[in-house]
Amino acid sequence: MAAFRVQVPLVISIKTAADGQKWVTRYGTLMNEVILERVIGRSTTELSFQNAILTEHTRLHLRHADYPAVIPASVAKVVMGRDLTPDEGQVLGKLISGLTSNDMLLLDEFEGNEYVSTSVSVIVIETTSENTVGTTLKCLTTNKPQIQCTVYLYSEALISAVAPLIWTYEEFIQQHIHKWVSTEDSANYSEVDNRREVMRVDRLE
Repeated sequence: MAAFRVQVPLVISIKTAADGQKWVTRYGTLMNEVILERVIGRSTTELSFQNAILTEHTRLHLRHADYPAVIPASVAKVVMGRDLTPDEGQVLGKLISGLTSNDMLLLDEFEGNEYVSTSVSVIVIETTSENTVGTTLKCLTTNKPQIQCTVYLYSEALISAVAPLIWTYEEFIQQHIHKWVSTEDSANYSEVDNRREVMRVDRLE
C-alpha cells in the first residue's frame, strides 16, 4: 500500500522523537483516519496530525490499484511525457506523531514490498488544499522549518505500473473510499490483520 508511506497516504515519513514516539507522514489512503485506525487496530485520538508538503516529488495513479505511488518529480516527468506544473511537483500529506513501534510494524505490513523507505525533508504547513504551490513558496521564503523523516517511495523496479495521471485524495474519497471502509473483511487488510493476530499471540505466550 502507498504511504509519506509522510503510504505518507502520503502518504508519506518516519522520525523518532526524543520521547521515542514515531513520526510518520502519509500521502495516500492512510491520510484517512478511518483507514488508519483499521490498520493499526486502535483509535487515532492519541495521535497528532499536521499537514506537510514533500517537494520535488509527484503522486501518481497505479494501473492496478486505488492507492497512489509517490516518485521523484524527475521520474514522474518521464512517466507523464511532459514537464510538470509547480503543483504537480509536490505532494501534500499528513505528518502523524504518537505512533508506537507496534503501530509501525502494522503500517510496514500494510505498505508491502512495493515501496522503498527513503530519507527526505517535509515542510509543515497549515493549509488543507491540494493547490499548495503558493503556500510552499511562502514556507520556503520565510524559512519554515523542515522536518527530516522517511517516505516510502514507489519502487523504481515497478515503475511500469505507474500511470501518467495525477492522483488526488479528493478523487479517492469520492470514488473509492467505500471499498476501504464498508467491510471488516476487505482483502485490502488481510495481510495486516494476519500480522496483528501474530502479534497478539506472541504477547500471550
